[in-house]
Amino acid sequence: MRLTSLVAIIGALPLLGCPRRPRPTEASVRATVDSIIPRGSSPQRTIQMLDSLKVEHSIYGKNRIITANFGESHSKGLVSGAIYVTLYFDDGDRLTRSEVKERFTGP
Repeated sequence: MRLTSLVAIIGALPLLGCPRRPRPTEASVRATVDSIIPRGSSPQRTIQMLDSLKVEHSIYGKNRIITANFGESHSKGLVSGAIYVTLYFDDGDRLTRSEVKERFTGP
């Protein structure tokens, strides 16, 4: 009997859900990016800040762009969304602007 109850409880855990961190929004990501990665930042400093936030990101290359994925913002059925940031640098390797967009995937 105890084993059956234990199996039932463990089986129900995914249905109950676990506490999650809040999903990012375009506004919250914009505020974060603006506060910790100011214009004029170097690519190295930008990557350090993204790493400190544990955000997936690209490397800095010849195109002078870094892209970052701040995580899932929406999930319902087959459609999901995530907040992506594109950081643009000038010829002197200084951050000039950033774009924050929510992108959706699905059928």
